[in-house]
Amino acid sequence: MITSQADLKVFREKHGLTQARLAELLPVNLRTLQEWELGREKKGKPPVFLWRALAHLENELQQAENPKEKK
Repeated sequence: MITSQADLKVFREKHGLTQARLAELLPVNLRTLQEWELGREKKGKPPVFLWRALAHLENELQQAENPKEKK
């Protein structure tokens, strides 16, 4: 589970995603994602948004990687 900006890059690399692709999937601006990976927060984008979006995305990616597994 992702709980900090430090986990963001680990998550992205674990799933073989570029910054551009992850930004597209969330969807957020690429620069915003880069700022998050550096531990900087953009005004109006609270971290809770990031964690919820990534938790959902991780479930989707895991299902795509293991289609026989149930939710």
